[in-house]
Amino acid sequence: MAIPTARDHGLKAIEDTMANVATRLVTMRFTPGPKDRAGLRETLQTLVDLVMRYADDCE
Repeated sequence: MAIPTARDHGLKAIEDTMANVATRLVTMRFTPGPKDRAGLRETLQTLVDLVMRYADDCE
């Protein structure tokens, strides 16, 4: 088994954040009452930041 690299950790962080976004969307869909749109927006911004950082590291 190979030792995880910084890129591996970066991809894992992206995958985890994508799962967080999906969980928030499902929760918003099935939970009555006010929705945590600000939390979703913050999580999406984190995802964009992680993806762009990963892309920059790949150059």
